[in-house]
Amino acid sequence: MHNATIILVLLVTLLLLFNHLNSNKGIIWVIISLISSCIKILAVLNPTTVFIEEPFTLRLILLSGLLGFLPMPTLLLYIKSIIKKPTKIDYLLVLLLIPPALYAINLIPYYQLPVAEQIQVFQNQDSSLINEATFWVSWKMADRLNDIYNTILGALIMIYPITLVTRNKHTLSKKSYIALVQISFIVVANFAIMMLMVSNSYLHFFDFNESKWLSSFSLVLPLSIILFPRYLYDNISNSDLTFYLKLKNHISTKDDQTDVNQDKLITDASRVLAYLHNEKPYLSPEFSKHDIARSLDIPQNIVTDCFSKIIKIPFPVLRNQLRVEFAIEKFKNSGHLKITIAGIASESGFKNRSTFYTAFKEITKMTPVEWIKKNCDFQLEED
Repeated sequence: MHNATIILVLLVTLLLLFNHLNSNKGIIWVIISLISSCIKILAVLNPTTVFIEEPFTLRLILLSGLLGFLPMPTLLLYIKSIIKKPTKIDYLLVLLLIPPALYAINLIPYYQLPVAEQIQVFQNQDSSLINEATFWVSWKMADRLNDIYNTILGALIMIYPITLVTRNKHTLSKKSYIALVQISFIVVANFAIMMLMVSNSYLHFFDFNESKWLSSFSLVLPLSIILFPRYLYDNISNSDLTFYLKLKNHISTKDDQTDVNQDKLITDASRVLAYLHNEKPYLSPEFSKHDIARSLDIPQNIVTDCFSKIIKIPFPVLRNQLRVEFAIEKFKNSGHLKITIAGIASESGFKNRSTFYTAFKEITKMTPVEWIKKNCDFQLEED
């Protein structure tokens, strides 16, 4: 089972690099989080003897205590990279790396031991070696501090993307918004696995080494990413949108849930959203629901139902929101330094500067110039 986990992790790592690296260098943080998480999980779920014939993997397993500090801080840094431009010095990074740095220094004697003796310490087989394996804090206490650190940080990170999504949905781009929604699902699923392992180490519900089926938990993390093609491939997938819309409508109000055509309507709604994302037809000032119906060969009354019953955002509101998000992307890429705000309004699909300002302020609660001053490195005065 551990070989399947390693293969899946390598596959996901390659796909993330290929599909995300050009658009966001912060994907490196996700990869560090993914690899270190899986090493930690494999170390808990499998006896060390399983890796004896795999020297490189064995070395990583013996370092799993240190690597176990990395998943949560690196994931937090990645989420931060989605919503904000990186600064020259990332003080959050410095702060989050202090605990693993202290942990690493404390275990310097352990790292200097031969591999055979490291295995004995790791398996708690030689009390004399264990006592000599650390500088300040005992081996057992260091592991407990590791668990406490990751539990607290994991709980905070579960809340963080959800808070970002609810508080910043008007200023986040659609791409960032959907990415954060899906990351929230992935984090919740894997935090549950982490809590299971941490609580079991103290309460001893079961013995991982004696329950071979439990080793399948190591597959949860890479599989949870693969199940979200929209995130993995960095584009809109109809199947993924359909899943999202089904979930959204299942946990919202029960209106229309008895409609026998609900599934068909959800599929049509996912096609509509994919069309809006991929083709960006809203950039035309004359764009209407009739254009969606004609382009997708869906009756216009069905298109209307998609917005009212499934997407649950009125068409004019969503159209303006997409146009404002397009303008915001222009601002983030310093487009306001090349053309006027009126020019960006026109490129975004607004008929004039006045309607752009009205829609922008309604969605972001600030004018375009105020948004630029708050969020961009390069600013300008009213044009």
